[in-house]
Amino acid sequence: MKRISLFLAVLALVLWVYFNNRQEGVEVYTIDKQKDDLLQYVERDSAIDPEYIKTELEDMTKDKEVILIAYSLAKTDNRGELFDLIDTTL
Repeated sequence: MKRISLFLAVLALVLWVYFNNRQEGVEVYTIDKQKDDLLQYVERDSAIDPEYIKTELEDMTKDKEVILIAYSLAKTDNRGELFDLIDTTL
């Protein structure tokens, strides 16, 4: 019985090490990446979709006031203030 317990413990350890090492190649999507993508979206020349800005910000922050201000700025196509708001608050 002791050998079975030892075998299961070693097997669990080997599996944990194996799966832990496999995850090193996985890219972690961070807020910084989302923020950079959103800032690039604001800087581009075509029209800004306020709903897209709102959705992206809801994923990044829970601050409803910031989301509402950003949505309003996106609706009025005020890119300078929108860029500054996203850059300073996130």
